[in-house]
Amino acid sequence: MDLPINAKEARPVYLEMLTAIKQQIDAIQTHSPRVLLFRLDVRLDRYTDDNKPISRFIHKLTKWITKTYGGPVGYLWAREQDTAPAQHYHLIIMVNGKKVRYPSRIIDKADQIATGWEWPITGKAENCYYDIRPGDTEAYRAAFRRASYLAKVRTKGGKGKTANNYGRSNIKPKSA
Repeated sequence: MDLPINAKEARPVYLEMLTAIKQQIDAIQTHSPRVLLFRLDVRLDRYTDDNKPISRFIHKLTKWITKTYGGPVGYLWAREQDTAPAQHYHLIIMVNGKKVRYPSRIIDKADQIATGWEWPITGKAENCYYDIRPGDTEAYRAAFRRASYLAKVRTKGGKGKTANNYGRSNIKPKSA
């Protein structure tokens, strides 16, 4: 399947991130044919050299999602910093679309976690979610395009030497 990428012409993207996005969408579909994929932005109030804040945030959020709705929970994040003093993260979450029809409750929980840690509120991107059903290539392509924004090279790099520009879940395809 030829997939669209959300990047301007002549703007580079990380191919390994695009591969990871496709792998994780495909893997979670083997666990739940109907997948709800949505995007969040997480802004920090101060710069860190590492990605410990997003790791803690994802751990807490995915633990709550799994307890509330079941698993697995897929995710990808990208660290970015342009002119702001602190980094921010773009986050894609993937859950069972039969159990979660709209991401508002999960987004509210993400805001609650961020507020509890005295971070700025997480941001919900406009038209942030996609309901990917079996055989719906249009929804799959639209969701992939939205997620592919995380793979852009521009604004990456404001980090410590040992920090990564992105991270992901490690969902394995369910055996047939």
